[in-house]
Amino acid sequence: MKSYTSDLNQLDACYYVNRCFIGCLHLHLLMCMG
Repeated sequence: MKSYTSDLNQLDACYYVNRCFIGCLHLHLLMCMG
Protein backbone atom coordinates (compact mmCIF):
# COMPACT_ATOMS: atom_id res chain seq x y z
CA MET A 1 0.00 0.00 0.00
CA LYS A 2 2.83 2.39 0.85
CA SER A 3 4.55 1.94 -2.52
CA TYR A 4 1.24 2.50 -4.31
CA THR A 5 0.70 5.82 -2.54
CA SER A 6 4.28 6.82 -3.33
CA ASP A 7 3.80 6.04 -7.02
CA LEU A 8 0.54 7.98 -7.06
CA ASN A 9 2.22 11.05 -5.54
CA GLN A 10 5.03 10.79 -8.07
CA LEU A 11 2.52 10.66 -10.94
CA ASP A 12 0.69 13.70 -9.54
CA ALA A 13 3.94 15.66 -9.30
CA CYS A 14 4.88 14.71 -12.86
CA TYR A 15 1.43 15.71 -14.13
CA TYR A 16 1.48 19.11 -12.44
CA VAL A 17 5.04 19.87 -13.55
CA ASN A 18 4.19 18.95 -17.15
CA ARG A 19 1.02 21.04 -17.07
CA CYS A 20 2.89 24.05 -15.69
CA PHE A 21 5.69 23.61 -18.23
CA ILE A 22 3.24 23.42 -21.15
CA GLY A 23 1.35 26.44 -19.80
CA CYS A 24 4.57 28.48 -19.55
CA LEU A 25 5.65 27.36 -23.04
CA HIS A 26 2.26 28.33 -24.49
CA LEU A 27 2.44 31.74 -22.82
CA HIS A 28 5.97 32.24 -24.18
CA LEU A 29 4.81 31.40 -27.73
CA LEU A 30 1.90 33.83 -27.44
CA MET A 31 4.23 36.60 -26.28
CA CYS A 32 6.68 35.91 -29.12
CA MET A 33 3.92 35.94 -31.75
CA GLY A 34 2.14 38.96 -30.31
